[in-house]
Amino acid sequence: NTVNAQEADKTVTLVVTGQGKTPDEAKQSALRSAIEQAFGAFISSKTEILNDKLVAEQITSVANGNIQSFDILNESQLPDGRWGVTLKALVSVSKLTSFVESKGIAIEIKGGLFAINIKQQILNEQAESQAIEQLIEIMDQSLKSSFDYTIKSSEPKSLDGSNNSWIIPLQVDVICNKNISFCADYATKTLAALTLKDDEVVTYKSLNKKVYWIVIVVKGDAQSFALRNQTSVDKIIRVIDRWESYTKLFTVYAGIDTVRGEWNGSVLSLRPKGGSIYFPALGDNAATYWWDDKRTLSQIEQMTGYTIRPAGDNKN
Repeated sequence: NTVNAQEADKTVTLVVTGQGKTPDEAKQSALRSAIEQAFGAFISSKTEILNDKLVAEQITSVANGNIQSFDILNESQLPDGRWGVTLKALVSVSKLTSFVESKGIAIEIKGGLFAINIKQQILNEQAESQAIEQLIEIMDQSLKSSFDYTIKSSEPKSLDGSNNSWIIPLQVDVICNKNISFCADYATKTLAALTLKDDEVVTYKSLNKKVYWIVIVVKGDAQSFALRNQTSVDKIIRVIDRWESYTKLFTVYAGIDTVRGEWNGSVLSLRPKGGSIYFPALGDNAATYWWDDKRTLSQIEQMTGYTIRPAGDNKN
């Protein structure tokens, strides 16, 4: 979420995100966020004053000027079937004030002319944090289901030269599916909506504020994004650094039981150099794991083969 404030008519332009079961529900969630953030920053921190009925009235009163306009920047269906929306909303703080007062609520505009510019920067930072939190939630869910798995088994080998103890070498290949493409696309579109533009970077630095850069590489194309909070960059990096754990979300079945044991592996790095984050593409190999399944002859006689499923799929 980002915001710009204008003294004339006290309007704020916010980039906000929302999620919902339908595109419209996600849009309503984003618009609610815009109203609550503008209200909290410029009118009152007691956002509980804005009950569901009041917010609903404001959202549906675009023509009346509380929300003067909005543009949808990104509308995507998430892997779990829900929808995510990023939009830019122009909220009139002045008309929002009149609207709330018309409901019999006594309020006082917070801050004078100088404070407004400072509050704009604070709101920018807080709004960005909220948007990044939603992005991380969506990335986490997407990465948990971004892989297809294949398993290969080799002929059993005697463990000690006798016929009692055997090992069956196994290899699992973890291949990126279409959800990895969704994750990369959603991340870059969200960051593109949040990033400071060139002139904003200059302004931000003139205010003695730091700018925090993050570089995303998708299909060889590197894009740089300027963010307002170090925590925004840190949170994205933390979810990416869980990459290996996401690739291990599978279960191997041997027909008679679940295969246990420690395995070795080779995992694709998403941070191959510097501060860049690299997103693989559909069909790329994310990881390969291999280990020896130790079995008795009696167990081998009962087995019909190995199957592998995502960890969330508990069907035998």
